[in-house]
Amino acid sequence: MSKITTVYDELLTVLSTIFPEKTRIFHAYSLEDNPEHNLRDGYGLIKGSTDRVESEFKSFTDSHGFEVILTREVIRLESDVDPVDDVHRSLIEDAFELRERIYRYDKLGLQTEIENTEILTVSGVSLFLANKSKFVSISIAFNILINENFN
Repeated sequence: MSKITTVYDELLTVLSTIFPEKTRIFHAYSLEDNPEHNLRDGYGLIKGSTDRVESEFKSFTDSHGFEVILTREVIRLESDVDPVDDVHRSLIEDAFELRERIYRYDKLGLQTEIENTEILTVSGVSLFLANKSKFVSISIAFNILINENFN
């Protein structure tokens, strides 16, 4: 098995550990195609592109892109006049916690698989509709540098 599979599986484990109260989103690539109960307080992992990185002879180093999507439901009655700041703050704090864990890759338990991590971007908070409910999301993009040794 390649190291990227090990890293992918460990990322899923880390996400479930960091966010035990959240539900994993079935289809993170298309949020609207998920059941509402998964989006109320959910997380999803997206595998992005892979770029080759120059390295020493007989080693194969790639930079693997990942993105984590976090979602929350926005529940509002017509009589509600308070802003939805609490929901937004919750997403922002969840994103911060994830960034901290990814940045400290030596704490992921994969010291031999990961050479480095790079936090790329954190999106703004976005509103989307799924069925008849409103949700907000935020995404955290990062790269993980993995060296496969073919000796």
